[in-house]
Amino acid sequence: MRYDPDPQNRFSTLRSFEIWGCLGTVSNSDCSGTTGWVRIGRFLNAFASDLPRPLMPNMLIKQFDVTAMNADHLRLVVLDNACTGNPLYHGEQDNDPANDTDCVAASEQGGNVRIAELQALSAKPYVN
Repeated sequence: MRYDPDPQNRFSTLRSFEIWGCLGTVSNSDCSGTTGWVRIGRFLNAFASDLPRPLMPNMLIKQFDVTAMNADHLRLVVLDNACTGNPLYHGEQDNDPANDTDCVAASEQGGNVRIAELQALSAKPYVN
């Protein structure tokens, strides 16, 4: 996936993702590379949708539980957007040969993803 400054498209919304955590002081790393990262959550079909397209209720804020760990860095890893992760949008969707409707092959959104916000909450107060 790549950064794209263009307006939002429903098919470029997040569908499946992972959350990774890193505690730089423990891993002797600044967490800028691959050292010290641990996957603490994997969410497949987290923002599922149906035909004919993703609707607003499919794109609303949700809460996900992750494996508890001390972390000073978090990483969200995109696995799929609504276009690439939903088999309902794969393949030809109509009988019009002049209009290619395969979301993965024909969509300009296949390589894009939009995420508005990631907010991490702790079960205990942070003590420095």
